[in-house]
This record gives sequence, structure tokens and C-alpha cells, in this order.
Amino acid sequence: MGDFRLSPAYDLLNSRIHIEDKDFALDEGLLPKHLAQGKIRVPLSKLAELAEIPEKVYQDIMSKMVSKSDVVFKMITASFLSDTTKKNYWQSYNARLNQLLKNSERM
Repeated sequence: MGDFRLSPAYDLLNSRIHIEDKDFALDEGLLPKHLAQGKIRVPLSKLAELAEIPEKVYQDIMSKMVSKSDVVFKMITASFLSDTTKKNYWQSYNARLNQLLKNSERM
């Protein structure tokens, strides 16, 4: 029907700890290479625009993504991953979170 939706559990899977994967998976498929460049907020904003996600919805999603560290930490801690993998997952999450926090406005 032309609707674009992400699976609610999409960001719960950290494929980076199992395979070599790019952060946020925005290049090589979701966006043309020239649009997947720059600070992460730029290509995410462009993806939202191309998917016709309203500005308010985009801002709400971004707000949730950067404000739930405590929940993520609890979920990682409670998981059945090995201690080493939990540590790697947490470090990977924080690296991505820091990328999102570098530029807090939609561009």
C-alpha cells in the first residue's frame, strides 16, 4: 500500500556483535552513497523524508532513541549473552548513541 514501517524490534538486534556490519545500516542499500554521508542525523533525516515520515513522528522516534539508555542497559544485563558479549553490546550501543547525540537537530 506504499506504507513504510520499521519492525518494532529492529533496533534490538545488534548484528555488529555477530558479523561485520555498518553502524545504522544506512549505506549500501537504504540510501544512495551520496545521501548516506555525514553525521548520522543527516542520513536518518533524509531517510525519514524519503519515507514520508512526518517531522513530529521523526522527532518522537529520535527522542526515544536517545533517552532509553537505562532500559537498554537492563535488557542487556538480563540477556543470556556471555559477559564479554554483553560488554561489547553495551559499548556498541553507547558508540551509536554518542553518534546520535552529536547533532540533536534534524538537518
